[in-house]
This record gives sequence, C-alpha cells and structure tokens, in this order.
Amino acid sequence: MAGRLIGVDPSARLLAAFYERAEALGIVVTAIEGVWPDVAGATPVADVVVCHHVAYNVPALAPFLRRLTNHARRRVVLEVTARHPMSALNDLWLQFHGVTRPSRPTADDVVAVLRELGLSPERAEWMAPAFGWGRPFARREDLVASLRRRLCLPAERDGGARRRARGRPRGTGRGARRHGEPASTPRRRPVVGRSSVMV
Repeated sequence: MAGRLIGVDPSARLLAAFYERAEALGIVVTAIEGVWPDVAGATPVADVVVCHHVAYNVPALAPFLRRLTNHARRRVVLEVTARHPMSALNDLWLQFHGVTRPSRPTADDVVAVLRELGLSPERAEWMAPAFGWGRPFARREDLVASLRRRLCLPAERDGGARRRARGRPRGTGRGARRHGEPASTPRRRPVVGRSSVMV
C-alpha cells in the first residue's frame, strides 16, 4: 500500500471524499483542487502517476500527457477506453439538442500522441463491463431516468427518452469477458474494451 497519496481534481467534494477514505486507511494525503495541467506547478512529483478516464475532457492531449510524464519518477498509468465512453449517446444528443458530441479521444489517439512526444508507451488491453447508462437496471423506468439525466433533459421529456430507450439494453454488467479469458468465450451482453497506457 502506498505511504502517501496525492490527489488532483477540480471538485472539492470529490477531493474531500478521497481525503476521508485515504485517512481512514492511515495514508498521508495531499489534495490539490484544480485542473491538470494548470496546477502541475503546485503538485509534488510522485513515483507512479495514475490518470483514470480523464483524457476525454482534455482539450489538448500533448501538454496534458507531457506534464503527467514529468511528474512521475517511475511510471504513468493512464486508463482510457477503446471508444469514447459516451459516444453511444451521440445520436440522441443530435436528435434532442442538435449538438454533435465528440467520439474521441480513444486509446489509439492517446498512444499516437505519446509517440509524437518521443515516448514509447506500453499498452495493456482487456474487456470490462460497460458502465454509465449501460449498467444493469432493474426497471425500464430507471434506464429512462438515467438516460434523460445524461442527455440534460427535463423530467417532462421522459416520453421521448423512453421511446429512444426501447432499442437499448437495460444493462451490460453481466457476462463480460475477464482479463485472460479467450475471445471466443460466448457472452450474452456487449462489453467495452479498455486500455491502460503506461509510460
């Protein structure tokens, strides 16, 4: 277990939860509120830097990744999905709001940027249960409500969200292929490919 953890996040609420959990385990914590890499100058260097599903909201990957690399004595572990995790809702954003949502970056994009920076990333891939709106729902109404919230629709638009949800699965949390299982193993539900990119 790590003797010291450094957390960086723009949310004070999430940092408080991080601090509380780490403190309960007896781990020394430094919490830095802000957006990376804006707060890089105020953030101590660490042995290992972990970045979990953050790259999707980064406007410029190259400086973001460069500063992560500069802050790691040994390694950076960056987890991203094979496809943008919210791209499955892009058609609905276009229908309800007339907004074209991004379908990138993907793990391939991250690896390409790292190579352009002169780095030699290692990549590990596995299949994991889908998350977000695709998690298992006991009732169709719960799926509709979750879908509506993710689409920033008011409650009175449940009818439209319900019609669009008819062709979508209630969840994808079961039957996912675990790391090390053969790809030919039969599965009942779709899965999402994830990659850890290590520098």
